Amino acid sequence: IEDNEKKDEAEDNPLEKKLKMLKQQFQKEEDQFKDIEKKCEGYESDLKSISLSQVEKGESIKRGNEKEANKPRQRNSAFATTNCKRCKGQGQ
Repeated sequence: IEDNEKKDEAEDNPLEKKLKMLKQQFQKEEDQFKDIEKKCEGYESDLKSISLSQVEKGESIKRGNEKEANKPRQRNSAFATTNCKRCKGQGQ
């Protein structure tokens, strides 16, 4: 009987109601955070490799093998010789 009376008193107290509501809200937000954290697990290593200067400059994020990404692309040799700015299209 005493437990029931204490519960009734707690339910009547507006601060207790607010505390209960805030605890429920906190639990919901914590669950949402955990869901988002699970979705982001794979990206943690990518985020560690990004420097602040890259973000400020708006540089693209390189993924995979960075050595391959940094290599200059091979051009078609015929195109390069006929349109070369140094030899002015003479093919030298």
